[in-house]
Amino acid sequence: MNLAFNPSQTPEVDGLVVLCPPGDYADPAKPLEGPLADYDDALEGHLGHMAGHRSFQGKKGQQVALHTLGKLPFTRLLLLGTGKATTAAQWLRLGERIGEAASKGRWKTLAVLPLQRPAADHFEPLVRGTLLGGYRFDRYKAQSEDEPDPVATTDVTFIGPDQTPALQGVGSLADAVCLARDLVNEPAGVMTPTALAEAAQALARDDDHLACEVLDEAACEKLGMGLLLAVSRGSTEAAKLIHLTYTPPNPDPALPKTALVGKGITFDSGGLSLKPSASMKDMKCDMAGGAAVLGAMGLLSGFGVRCEVHGIVPACENMPGGHAYRLGDVIRGLDGPSVEVTNTDAEGRLALADGISYARSLGCERIADLATLTGACLVALGPEVAGVLGSPEKMCTDLLTAADRAGEDMWRLPLVDGLKDQLKSQVADCKNAGARWGGTITAALFLSKFVKDTDWVHLDIAGPAWLEKPKPGRPAGGTGFGVATLIHWLTKAEGEG
Repeated sequence: MNLAFNPSQTPEVDGLVVLCPPGDYADPAKPLEGPLADYDDALEGHLGHMAGHRSFQGKKGQQVALHTLGKLPFTRLLLLGTGKATTAAQWLRLGERIGEAASKGRWKTLAVLPLQRPAADHFEPLVRGTLLGGYRFDRYKAQSEDEPDPVATTDVTFIGPDQTPALQGVGSLADAVCLARDLVNEPAGVMTPTALAEAAQALARDDDHLACEVLDEAACEKLGMGLLLAVSRGSTEAAKLIHLTYTPPNPDPALPKTALVGKGITFDSGGLSLKPSASMKDMKCDMAGGAAVLGAMGLLSGFGVRCEVHGIVPACENMPGGHAYRLGDVIRGLDGPSVEVTNTDAEGRLALADGISYARSLGCERIADLATLTGACLVALGPEVAGVLGSPEKMCTDLLTAADRAGEDMWRLPLVDGLKDQLKSQVADCKNAGARWGGTITAALFLSKFVKDTDWVHLDIAGPAWLEKPKPGRPAGGTGFGVATLIHWLTKAEGEG
């Protein structure tokens, strides 16, 4: 998609979207101002009439749409209320609405006119959202004879001063988010651990600074990855340890070697601790952390990241086969304590533990992991917000700053020492699950036993990684959550200190 800037308020495009801040656009005693007044004159007062009819006041989500009937250079005009948009997340959502409108309207060319310019940090999320708003995953749906062929928006023009420097790589970032969404949205019978590994290998083939190694079960067993292999035992699909290595062309020796570790459970039945059907049906999304890591790793060279980065995805299925690991089993992983299994549906932390230990064995000095880890996080923070836990403080605050800039909502949770007792075992060094209360924290405390003294931040993305029902500008399914935050974290000075 081509991005451009143009000072003209009357571009020749299929559709023009005007972003309207809160105001009284519906009062006939107060005529429209600025470019809206020009459009209203050309439309012989029809725009003002429609604004009044819809009681349009620029509130969040309010819309007025009309055909210009050849009286203006653009065919369709959409007024979109911004509300009091003050965060990157809010501007991202506005962009998604714009992209959805263009997609549904089958506009090949689109122009966007903000009546109130967004802050410099909010322009990138707005544009990224616009690029993402037309995303669909419909490759398995037959097209209706009455349904027109889809039309992709090829050109987007933003009316106003040139913001090109602030948008470096925004198209690639949107593409990476879409890649992560595609990986998550594929049926679990298609997106197996092997298929996920092949997607990683494809990324490396297209990037001279990216290498991919895939460890099969024999290699994992030789290394001692008993935790990952235990989770995989009940499945006929073989586990894979995916290892992407990014070597920067201009490395900065002062920056720490970094690992991004993503949970790659391509389907989670719960194992012998079987989930009910309603909880299992969307469990193809349990590899969303791994998908986000792959999406981010493919961007590093394009964004000029200057530290060495390792992308690690322990990938497997959790199934209740005859060889499945059992409650009461005691397992040892690549490094760290022995683990008593008290719940086979607490499998993600086991696979992650071996992934984290592998990152430490590579000499990584800081680790960020992403996982759809606990339903408790969804209960605590809702479906839109990820939980952030870890140590030291600066690493967590840097990550949260990056999330704010990316427009991805996250909230810091504490690592409460008092909950460590829940993980004590009578037969092993620890249990893999605690009591019902504080489940997000106890899961992170379990991971911390394998992180040891390495700088580490844990993102529990159980809520925002998957959208159960569509929302404006966002279809149901995988969201690609986390990709933008990781890139903002790795490319900003705050994330490099």
